[in-house]
Amino acid sequence: MYYIQVINHRRYKKMADKQSIAFTQAEFKRGTIYDRNGKELAMEFESTSIYAVPYAISNREMTAKKLAPLLGMSEKAIRKRLESSNSFVWLRRKTDTQTLEKVKILRLKGIKFISEGKRFYPENSLASQVIGLAGLDNQGLSGIENSLEGRPKEL
Repeated sequence: MYYIQVINHRRYKKMADKQSIAFTQAEFKRGTIYDRNGKELAMEFESTSIYAVPYAISNREMTAKKLAPLLGMSEKAIRKRLESSNSFVWLRRKTDTQTLEKVKILRLKGIKFISEGKRFYPENSLASQVIGLAGLDNQGLSGIENSLEGRPKEL
């Protein structure tokens, strides 16, 4: 037991994690909000987020050093996330295309990407009090965005 639990615990933890952890995208797209003339007031487009699988990263210090300038975070903050006992940690949500491409070029082991929807308001503040706001996880927080939360797109 000592050999399994103490000496080789990392090996067995990795094996168990690989068998039991799966990442799925469960985010639902929000519908477009139009004015009475059919002009779009709120819409969604695809964006990509960057996350890490800490147990899959062998050199966390080097990974943090390479990511820090690209993500605009300190090495210490990234290293802290990478040393997490969680099997999934966000590094940057809904990032811009330039940053995303720079991180992809590095091909760092354990650094992954997931597609998410990002809300866009083409008329900026026009009717913003009525339209409301959708949060980072695509949930309606106020206004029409909140009142239509969970309703079918056709409405």
